Amino acid sequence: MKKRVYLFIVLLLLLSISVYGGIIIESEDEGKVVKSFVQNNIIKSEDKDEGTIIDLNTGIITFYNKNKKNYWSGTLKELDAEFDNIFGNALEKSKKEILPKYYSVFEFNRFQEYDNEKIQRKNKLFSSDRVSFEATNEKVKIAGYDSTKYIVKYGNQYVRNLWITNNRAYGKELEVEKLKAFFVNYYLVADGKEMLDYLPDYINMLKDGIDMRVEKIQNNSFVITEEVKMLKEEEINNSEFILPIDFKFVSLIELYGL
Repeated sequence: MKKRVYLFIVLLLLLSISVYGGIIIESEDEGKVVKSFVQNNIIKSEDKDEGTIIDLNTGIITFYNKNKKNYWSGTLKELDAEFDNIFGNALEKSKKEILPKYYSVFEFNRFQEYDNEKIQRKNKLFSSDRVSFEATNEKVKIAGYDSTKYIVKYGNQYVRNLWITNNRAYGKELEVEKLKAFFVNYYLVADGKEMLDYLPDYINMLKDGIDMRVEKIQNNSFVITEEVKMLKEEEINNSEFILPIDFKFVSLIELYGL
């Protein structure tokens, strides 16, 4: 499943939350307006149609659709099982397009590919390559915050630019190790995700600042893919992290119409 979940900017905010209350942010993420709420190790991020809630205290992740009024919620182990169901469902649909005598061979090969993809993700995540950050002298003001440009490399490859503000430091209430463990395991479970965003080295670098802008390579040049438009700190009502009572629990297959 390659549905984008808006975890990246929210991850950075969680590392920068202060003891005075939660953080509310509005950002533009690859053309979509995203609003995020972060408080007490709980993350909520949504666009106009769908969203995600991550509770690091319980290890529960929730995906929801505001238009359909439905949701899926569970642990990462349960999420992994849901992805297996999605893959199995896709195989069942493929039976209609493949001659029966060839299907058993096709099914075996696809399961082998599926398992190999999981192994490859794990090998990449724990390879000897490391993320490095180089501060530059370039500074701009983004959403009212002075921000410095950092060049990010993975191994020897120049992969992106980050603009970070250091006007804030993360608060005492953070459980950074739990956060890193969650995102490492999320990457191992979920496909279609950029590995860099989930590396412990990458998360560690962002402990002391908020990522205000991300520039990635597209068509051999850097373009802005994510940018904070508004950032404020205030106490967030706990009800913000609770779905409406009329939302219905469904499978991921039904949630995303797969």
